[in-house]
Amino acid sequence: MVIPFLEATKEPIEFELRKGDIDIKVSLSSKKGSMHCNLFVLSNVSFRGWMDLSCVRCGSIFKYTLSEDTSFLIHQGLFKATSNEHLDIIEVMSDSIDLDEILSSELESIKSDYVYCEACKLEQ
Repeated sequence: MVIPFLEATKEPIEFELRKGDIDIKVSLSSKKGSMHCNLFVLSNVSFRGWMDLSCVRCGSIFKYTLSEDTSFLIHQGLFKATSNEHLDIIEVMSDSIDLDEILSSELESIKSDYVYCEACKLEQ
């Protein structure tokens, strides 16, 4: 799903997607940047469902129950931070937001976490 930056408004755009066994709820709303009036889009994402993951200890594949909420800002163009605060910013170099790419990237990030299967959790 590709959304042009200009379609994002202050009023949140909410929708639901499904990727495999994962339900994804997304809320997008625009925010003006403080310094240069660049456009930011605030994204709140909720992942619910399950995915196959590999245990980092024994390597076995197991079903991981996914219940993750995340928020980040999507910025059109390069972002130059003006403070030392921690920001989750995704820079987009085009006029549109490719949500499929962003959501796939978020799911891959979850897959790369250190996760233990139930058997290895009990051994600790």
